[in-house]
Amino acid sequence: MPKLNDTEKTIAEIDQLEADIKDIDTQLFRLSTERQKVGQNKLEAQNIHRSLASRIAPAEKARFDQALKQASEFSAELIRMADEAERLSQTRDNHHKRLLSIKVLASKPELIGQFESLKADLEKQEPINIALAKQDGIIQDATQRVNSASDLNSQRCLLMAESATGIDNTDKIATIDLKIADVEKGDHAINSAKDQAAKHARETSDGLRAMLDALAVSIASKKRTLAFIYDAYLVALATAEAEKYKEAAAVLERSLQNVIAIDHEIKRLGINSGSGFFDYKNVTRIPALSNMTPPSGEYFSLYPEGGLTEDYNVLLDELLLQNGIVERIL
Repeated sequence: MPKLNDTEKTIAEIDQLEADIKDIDTQLFRLSTERQKVGQNKLEAQNIHRSLASRIAPAEKARFDQALKQASEFSAELIRMADEAERLSQTRDNHHKRLLSIKVLASKPELIGQFESLKADLEKQEPINIALAKQDGIIQDATQRVNSASDLNSQRCLLMAESATGIDNTDKIATIDLKIADVEKGDHAINSAKDQAAKHARETSDGLRAMLDALAVSIASKKRTLAFIYDAYLVALATAEAEKYKEAAAVLERSLQNVIAIDHEIKRLGINSGSGFFDYKNVTRIPALSNMTPPSGEYFSLYPEGGLTEDYNVLLDELLLQNGIVERIL
């Protein structure tokens, strides 16, 4: 058995945890059903005990004691079952927590390597299927028996019929029997060869199907591993892109705030009513991801209705300084 790599070990652990959780769920269901039955039995024993408590006759003393004993035993069994259910539930919770904590890490080379490995297995199927079809053809051919003596047998039947009417075909029948025997000998050799070839083809087919079965197991395993690796790669890719989005949103926010700060300064000078790039009636927003504030599902306001998030004079001074103007002009 080939040695498992780290990713395969992780997936094997996930599979085992999932199988254990499924098994625990089955046990918990069985326990729940049994507890209901035991609880009903306990209730019945208690009812019998209560009904006999007020009128214990000598003849019913044994039944009274038996009901009391059973009620006590059923109570103890219920306690044991409750403890077992608690233990199983705790184990299930631990498995579930472990399952949630497991992370498959995958690099691009590992993703490509696993994909190429899967493709190689898939490509191995075609020549095996072609070989299988060839063997099936040989087996089918063996069912077509060679019978070259059919015409000679028909002639012999005719000669035999003539003989029955008084015609002497003794020599002709002897001659044709020799021919039939010779032809049937050849047919037998051909049919025997076909049978031998079919036997070999069936054995070969069994081996080829075993190869396909082994490949199917390998392909299924590699597809599952590839799915985990691809998922991990995509999650990592999404995380990287989300960070780019977050950074771009910050740049976008600052650029828009800068335009607004400049717009305010143009208004202050009084020559123009503004830069003409911004409509103060609308609030500009972009979707927020879970790595941003506010959380995912809401929108991130670049320009809130209350105005700038920073004093526009501060923003303007910083912008002018970045452009080499160290002091406000007017």
